[in-house]
Amino acid sequence: ANLRLHETLSSQSIRDPLTGLFNRRYMEESLEREVRRAARYRHSVGIIMLDLDHFKQLNDQLGHQAGDHALQHFAALCQQQARHSDLFARFGGEEFVLLMPETSATQASHSLERLRQLVEAHPFQYRQQRYNLRVSIGLAQRQMSDNADQLLRQADLALYQAKSQGRNQLQLWSAEPTVAY
Repeated sequence: ANLRLHETLSSQSIRDPLTGLFNRRYMEESLEREVRRAARYRHSVGIIMLDLDHFKQLNDQLGHQAGDHALQHFAALCQQQARHSDLFARFGGEEFVLLMPETSATQASHSLERLRQLVEAHPFQYRQQRYNLRVSIGLAQRQMSDNADQLLRQADLALYQAKSQGRNQLQLWSAEPTVAY
């Protein structure tokens, strides 16, 4: 009984209770470790920020219970698409982070585009109604920096670019951001 209790408490300390994904604290520790490992062995790691488009509007119109259901649905799709070595985490609210060790920007882009299309093609159901989700994605690579915090900021800036350029798309971080007119 003590062993089961210890395992339960250990899981609760690193998992988001709503989605079952890793939590932000665990992701931040893992990010530091992955970036150091990637720098040591000279390989890439993709740092990805994902955000559900118009989530506040969904919450406001349908209520928080529907929002929770949408988050759970999205998390299940992410887990379905992830490789065993990937780490998906709920960053906060409707924002998520994905770590993709030993993955080039091209490989990550292909995988993330498949995920974006999967989310778009699989609406979630709430009270006998179907609702579409869309996701904006920002990608940064370890070659852009060996600083974990800076990489996370770069992925967040790329996410912001995806949002400002129309949402429901992937943007790779660039030092020279594109301007939306």
